[in-house]
Amino acid sequence: MLSLVLLLSGSNTNVAGENVQSGDVTIAPYSVEVLASSGSSPSVSSDGSRVAYVSSDAIYVTDIGNLSSRNVSPGFQHSLWPMISGNGQTVAFQSFVDQHFQLYMTSVLNPEAAKLVQFDASINSYVPSITYDGRIVAFHTGPQPCCGPGGTFVVHADGSGLRQIARDSNAEISGDGTMLVYSRGGPGPITLVNLDDGGERILYPSGDDPTISYDGSKIAFVAYESLTSDSEVFVVNSDGTGLRQLTDNDVGDLFPSISGDGKLVAYQTERLNPFGYEIRVVNSDGTGMARIDVDGQTRTIFGTGYSHGHVNFNGSAIVFESNDLGVLLARRLSPGEAVQMLAGDVQSLPIDHGTKASLLGGLFGAKRALTDGKTSNDPLACVYLDTFEVKVKLYVGQGKLTTDETSQLLYLASSIRLALGCK
Repeated sequence: MLSLVLLLSGSNTNVAGENVQSGDVTIAPYSVEVLASSGSSPSVSSDGSRVAYVSSDAIYVTDIGNLSSRNVSPGFQHSLWPMISGNGQTVAFQSFVDQHFQLYMTSVLNPEAAKLVQFDASINSYVPSITYDGRIVAFHTGPQPCCGPGGTFVVHADGSGLRQIARDSNAEISGDGTMLVYSRGGPGPITLVNLDDGGERILYPSGDDPTISYDGSKIAFVAYESLTSDSEVFVVNSDGTGLRQLTDNDVGDLFPSISGDGKLVAYQTERLNPFGYEIRVVNSDGTGMARIDVDGQTRTIFGTGYSHGHVNFNGSAIVFESNDLGVLLARRLSPGEAVQMLAGDVQSLPIDHGTKASLLGGLFGAKRALTDGKTSNDPLACVYLDTFEVKVKLYVGQGKLTTDETSQLLYLASSIRLALGCK
């Protein structure tokens, strides 16, 4: 298993009156593991228990609990872009049949019953997004005589209720099926559609790659400050209020994917050279930016231009792909696991035995306090972590720890305290 490396440093900058992260601060640590060495285009269920992805032109689903995998597109020759429903029961995907990409739905437990759900098998259909219960699918179509250059449609899984929402757009449907967000022409106006009454609201004049929370209340997207600037990640509420720029730098930040609860955004950033990317996460209030680092060299991407379904409901599971390693799962560590990681960092420090033993004593106390699997405020564990932080600061003042070592230890301890809800 590979571990997440987080960065600490940076400052806050005010842009358009909002708090923007120009550097990197920590959130709870994650571990990273390879799910499929030859996989791509993953999506994750809301509870993080199942991941769908492409491997060898077929669609597979892996159960995270026991790491068992199954082919859910048997009989199809060339399948792409799987989107698993939030409840983990249904997968929508496109497959190349009769010289066209066609849209199919299948049950994870009964994949032989896959069915065509689009309205015209002679039209190319692409990149579905799907509601939590698998009841409604949104998808794109290619150029066609009926609808001009192509567009975005929604349809029920049984093939009924088809309607076109927009033309030439990039869209995602909310998990509860009430809202759909799209950007027309890419970039174009970020537009929110109420699927119950058809009402539309423009949330931002020009952006791309919109992604929407489960209830449609929070939307993330990318936009450009000018025609020559790099793309930045923004969030906005469904009523148009609360516009916030989350990134502000001189590299491209792309393809955001928002958690179902709307609290966390993962995105792809052009940070590795040559032609490499990092996956970063940031809270939707602009705090807690961090980098998911696999091995320092691996180029990681969400996918070629689309980001549906890469973050589960509460942000505890993030799936992405690597050019080198395949499909990866980043899993937020429990407080107990994070304390164990912190103890390992202390063990590896080149410091004297007495200093090391003093630091480890508090961490072992915190670990004992968390042995019952607590993941919320535990006063005793918080006291041990407070003592640990005091000792770290004391030892750096005495020259027993370097500033770099202090930062490394303090940010991880801080993230554990945050996860526990320590005061």
